[in-house]
Amino acid sequence: MDTVEVHLAFLGLYTLLAPFQLYASLRQRHSLTRLFTGALVTGLAGWMLRAAHSVKMALDGVGWRPVSIIGDCLNMAAQVCTQVHQLASTRIG
Repeated sequence: MDTVEVHLAFLGLYTLLAPFQLYASLRQRHSLTRLFTGALVTGLAGWMLRAAHSVKMALDGVGWRPVSIIGDCLNMAAQVCTQVHQLASTRIG
């Protein structure tokens, strides 16, 4: 698969999952739900930025390097939040 296709596929998955998790976060007041929602929204923002960079790179060959770096940082922050969520849920359960 092409890099742009991979980024757009993950962007589509995050776009489908984010509204459901936001709805669950608004209905529940549990801190783990909010932590997971934060990780999902941060991941969505990261994938949006990385997809924008990849699409621009595919179009003109230059891309937006700062946007890609910010997207990578947001993606890493989302992974950290997901790992903290997993550790906290095993601690509680």
